[in-house]
Amino acid sequence: MKRIVVIIVLIGLVFGIFAKKKEDSNELKLVLDDSKLTTEEAQIAYAKSISGNALSILPNLYTSITSMGTDFQPIIEEFNSAKEDVAYANEIMLQALDLRKDVLAAQADIKAAGTGNAGNVMMEKSKQAEAALQEMADNKTQLNNVQKAWMEAGLLRLGTAVMRETGLVIAIKQYADYAKGLKGMSKAKEAKNVTSATTMATDIPKMLSSQGNTLKNLMAIATANNIEVPDTIKLP
Repeated sequence: MKRIVVIIVLIGLVFGIFAKKKEDSNELKLVLDDSKLTTEEAQIAYAKSISGNALSILPNLYTSITSMGTDFQPIIEEFNSAKEDVAYANEIMLQALDLRKDVLAAQADIKAAGTGNAGNVMMEKSKQAEAALQEMADNKTQLNNVQKAWMEAGLLRLGTAVMRETGLVIAIKQYADYAKGLKGMSKAKEAKNVTSATTMATDIPKMLSSQGNTLKNLMAIATANNIEVPDTIKLP
């Protein structure tokens, strides 16, 4: 039961990041570039480019976030980047498991019919992906080259999100301590930011908790397939 709750929370958090859900919405904003998914070779190259981008920022990410100082704007930017990382990781997993095409097909059908909610389809497929990842981790499933490329990209993108969020926990505390010491107009000026920081301080631990099981499974799958897991990626 606990694991089911964790999965549902993760899906809700991930889905909410990149799909601003509206009532009777029949269109879902996806983040992967379909023009780069035309052949297996193109998919591998695209996945490797995503991995490369993550690898380039991971080494110094935590340090840079925890030393941002008292300006709240960089905290917002890193929080948004973390949400984007999770959105990519979620969709990458669907692509790796050949489930993304089902989302696209369902979205096309819903759009043509003019009724339905594409978001529900994404949530259903995300549940399937979570179950598949758990099974693959348990069974040490061997991947083909395309799957390896996508699994590595998903691992790195989710790992980047976790690293950002872990750093943000520290950065937000530092900002909150700074804001507590303000007085008069300076305190009033930061009031809105303090409210946002309080919300983030509540949301981020929930995000980290829900992402932990997914990241653990991805790390297990990577190890079983000789995919290197950078030392900078750690479970929350």
